[in-house]
Amino acid sequence: MKIKSITLIGLYLTVAAAITITSFMVKASESNEKAKKHYTKEQLQEMDNAKKKVKIMKEDALKDALKDAGKSFDFDLEELEKDFLSLDVADRPKFVNGEVSGFSDLEECKKIMMFVNECFMELTKGDLQPNIYIGKDGKKVIIVYKKGDGTNVLITGTLNNDGKWEKDKKTKSGKEILKFESIKS
Repeated sequence: MKIKSITLIGLYLTVAAAITITSFMVKASESNEKAKKHYTKEQLQEMDNAKKKVKIMKEDALKDALKDAGKSFDFDLEELEKDFLSLDVADRPKFVNGEVSGFSDLEECKKIMMFVNECFMELTKGDLQPNIYIGKDGKKVIIVYKKGDGTNVLITGTLNNDGKWEKDKKTKSGKEILKFESIKS
C-alpha cells in the first residue's frame, strides 16, 4: 500500500512539474512575441540591418587578419589554395567522416584532424578563428591565425616517414585586430 502511495505521489509531482514547465515555456514565448510587437517595423528592420553590418564587419576583419598573416609569413593565399584544401573550422566533423572531396580515407582524415585539434588547444580567448589548409596529398597541414594582441601565428605540420606529425610554429608581429567596441555608426 505504501509503495502505491509513493508511486502515485511521484506521478502527481511529475505531472505537476510538466504542467509548470509547459506553462512557463508558453509564457516565455508570449513574452518574446510581445517584445517583438513593441518595436515598429522600421526598428526591427534597423536592428536586422545592424546585425548584418556587424556580420560583414567581422568577416572583413577575418579576411584582413588572414591577409596580414600572409604578408607576415610571405605566402600568397590564392597560390596556397591551388595545392591545399581550405577547410572551414565548422567543417571539421565532415572532414573526419570522409565527407570532404578528395579525402575519403577515414584513418588519414582522423590523423590529420587529431593534429589540427592538438594545434587548436593553443588558442586562447580573443584569438581569431584559424584558417586550416590541408595538403591535397594529406601530408602537410598549415594553420594560420591571429592572436588577440595582433600577433600572427603560422603552424605547419608535415607527416614524416614514420607517420608522425612534425610541428613547426612561427609567430610574427602583425596589425592590431579591429576592436568592435570602438566602431561607431
